[in-house]
Amino acid sequence: MEIKGTKDSHIQIPKSLLKPFSTPVSIVNSLGFKETPDMVFKMDMEGTISQESIKEANTEYGYYDDFIETSLLKSIEDAFGDFKANLLKSVKANVLPVFSPSDIVIVQKFCSLCIIRSQSVVNDIKKKSVFMDFLADAPQNVVVYQYFKDQTLVDEYIFGDNISYVKNETELNYILPQFYAIGMEQKDHTVDYFIPISPKVLVRLTSAKTIIGNQLIVGRMRESDVDNLNKFAIKQEFLNNHRAVYAKEKEDLERYVHFIKSLS
Repeated sequence: MEIKGTKDSHIQIPKSLLKPFSTPVSIVNSLGFKETPDMVFKMDMEGTISQESIKEANTEYGYYDDFIETSLLKSIEDAFGDFKANLLKSVKANVLPVFSPSDIVIVQKFCSLCIIRSQSVVNDIKKKSVFMDFLADAPQNVVVYQYFKDQTLVDEYIFGDNISYVKNETELNYILPQFYAIGMEQKDHTVDYFIPISPKVLVRLTSAKTIIGNQLIVGRMRESDVDNLNKFAIKQEFLNNHRAVYAKEKEDLERYVHFIKSLS
């Protein structure tokens, strides 16, 4: 019997990450009362676009048991949420942030969460493990539970030890895949991770130096770069997770409907 929780769990993307990609929308709920939920646009892997509340997006009741939800996930999500808020505040004020060693660990942990929260990763492990059927009275997401017990199982594969960010000053917006850390292999065969934290800012975790002469090196993307990264994110989501991508504006997704259909 699987142990399940007692609340709606965001299976992969936490609500705090969806928030910058959302817009308050005035609606009348089923009881006839006016509400203004934060809504985000979503495109599934067939190219169908819909709009849903970030409170309900990618959720399942009891997906994580209460212990995992309130301890492991909350601690890492809260830490990354504070990091994200401080970075976006600095970017808005046009001030270069100063990153601490603890900030690097926070981003590394958040990338680890990306891996262990993926339903496809959990399903693959279940298929390959001969022991899964014998794990009685275990949490539904055993991978997350094992990570809580021994975090080196995943953390040692996140090689990046430097962070910076990449600005998007173009007319296009970054989109957010449900498999939210975008891993891109570099020429030296290391992997850089890019986490969209707003339609205009990506966090970059890398093995390359990001501080040269006490100066933080900030990346900037042209429109073609943003477009290519969005396509890469969609393809990565399609091949490795096959759930959904999210965006601030409907047209941010409409421009990729033909592309996502070409992947089928």
